[in-house]
Amino acid sequence: MSVTPLHLSGSLTVDEAAGVLAAMRAAIDAGCCEVRLEQLETVDSSAVATLLAARRHALQKGVDLRFSPPSAALAGLVGLYEVGALLGLSKP
Repeated sequence: MSVTPLHLSGSLTVDEAAGVLAAMRAAIDAGCCEVRLEQLETVDSSAVATLLAARRHALQKGVDLRFSPPSAALAGLVGLYEVGALLGLSKP
């Protein structure tokens, strides 16, 4: 069974975080193991927290959740908070 990756785009800020996390959890529960991040344009620290919560949910379900390379805006926050390894985004 092949499950389409979940594509996040536009904004992921405190205003969208709860809804995006719910969508990510539902996608993970349905078998999704990839989230595309390159089209996120507007982010704040809630984006990082949301991705970490989704990763934690996936681990609890035994899913190896993968994130595509993040947009420049998100990459800046991931680097600032030094969570690339936790999200599987660190380059070897």
